[in-house]
Amino acid sequence: MEASLTARRPASNLQQMASSNRGHFIGCGSCCSNRKRPHVSRSGFDVRGTQRATIWRTLCTLAWFALTACGSVSQVGTEPDLWDRLAHGGYVLLMPHASAPSAQVMPPELATEQCARQDHLSEHGRSEAQQLAEELASRTVSVSRILTSHDCRCIETAAIVFGKAEPWSVIDDTRGDNTEMQRDKSIALREAIIRWASQDNLALVSHQSNIEAALGVVTNPAEVLLIEPLGDAGFRLLGSLPSD
Repeated sequence: MEASLTARRPASNLQQMASSNRGHFIGCGSCCSNRKRPHVSRSGFDVRGTQRATIWRTLCTLAWFALTACGSVSQVGTEPDLWDRLAHGGYVLLMPHASAPSAQVMPPELATEQCARQDHLSEHGRSEAQQLAEELASRTVSVSRILTSHDCRCIETAAIVFGKAEPWSVIDDTRGDNTEMQRDKSIALREAIIRWASQDNLALVSHQSNIEAALGVVTNPAEVLLIEPLGDAGFRLLGSLPSD
């Protein structure tokens, strides 16, 4: 049964998810709700219009910086243990694309159908992706939805590893974005992880810079982060499955 996942502008109530037991990484909640906020009036102090927006944006920014440093990464068990968990389903696989000749930022005007003008995976990168595909197949891991950046390196990685790819702008490369857009994409990525609810797994193929910004984790090309969604409680980063 496939869970519903909609590309929407992130929303929350500035709540920060608490850390769970055993020191595992817990994703903090997203921030900056778009819902209507109450009028504030105390002792003649009235926050309205631009002043209110400025104060709220400042609070959101401060909250976001807190969210990106709210947990630590801890491997849960051995690599075979992680594969066993994944085979049972209900998890999120988050990974950057496999190795490529350069780390070039793809301009927005180079749409998906213009892959001939974009960088592609290197021979080593295709080998990384193929190795991961074989590992998934040998362990009968079911992945019901595969979302990727529009970058053709991500699409190519997903096609080799999972057999298909569904481009999703939320996980497009953030390196060419302004600070606000980078933050919004990071929050949306965390929300997508938190809200995944299915007996199957979700795969997200993005970029090293996006993953580091959203989770504070530095990844290698084609390295898979195995994440357990916890709904309103956030998420738990169980560990990584190296590409080599």
